[in-house]
Amino acid sequence: MDIIGSKNSNGSTTRFLILTSARSGSNLVSSVINSHPNAISKGEVFNLDSINRATARMALLDPVNHLNNNLYLDHHPNIKAVGFKMMYAHASEWYFDFATKQHIMNSGHGKLKSKILEFDKVVKDVGRDHVRESMKGVWDSLSKDSELIIIDLFRENTLKQYISSKVAISTNSWTNYFGSSKITRIRFDPQEFFTYSEQLTTRRQARLGLFRENKVISIKYEDFVRDIDANSISLQNGLGLSHRRPLIPLRKQSKRSMGETVENFPEMRAALVGTEWEQFLEV
Repeated sequence: MDIIGSKNSNGSTTRFLILTSARSGSNLVSSVINSHPNAISKGEVFNLDSINRATARMALLDPVNHLNNNLYLDHHPNIKAVGFKMMYAHASEWYFDFATKQHIMNSGHGKLKSKILEFDKVVKDVGRDHVRESMKGVWDSLSKDSELIIIDLFRENTLKQYISSKVAISTNSWTNYFGSSKITRIRFDPQEFFTYSEQLTTRRQARLGLFRENKVISIKYEDFVRDIDANSISLQNGLGLSHRRPLIPLRKQSKRSMGETVENFPEMRAALVGTEWEQFLEV
């Protein structure tokens, strides 16, 4: 875990943003933070197709106010750190472009498809042009907050991340609390994966570029899970919190191998041999 920059200097409640992408361990890191009695991690407040329709509409009409209500309101004196998760695509044209979600409509779980269709109706009702313009204010407001601590959470193994995303879209299962996850098999699409991996890199760099003057806590998922207790203490230090051993109810979504999860595994292997992702292949 790498920490760049100085500690929040104004003595007030520390504000943080978990900047990440899906299937990078953000539920785990949020759980670590929320297990501390003096911290609040609010989840994906700009994953607007996952909140109720009325709240989504209000957020679309005035997204900066939605941001302020989730990050800048006063909190109980016991709360020393407050923040939420933000995916690279949130509050962006990528998120509101229905065409970018075609892969979900093709292979996603029925409930997930219905949710996307319902949300698209709200976007149309508010007006796509208004949404595109108003959402620009969200990232602009965040980038101007020099006291905002950025938790740069990323996954080195983008192949596993891609497979995990495909499984989650197919099952509509995004977390696993004390239980076994749903079992499914997915098909590997080489071009889809190459595009996916390139977008992750490009979008991460673009978002981090907005926060060059901020304190940044970089967390590689693979390192974090090797020693959750020790890395949780480092994270608590970075957020100015006292040391507390985290209580983590989350469990790994799937313990199956790639060979068991990817139905066209031989095709995947052939496509990745000789590439930078060959190192991540496993049977």
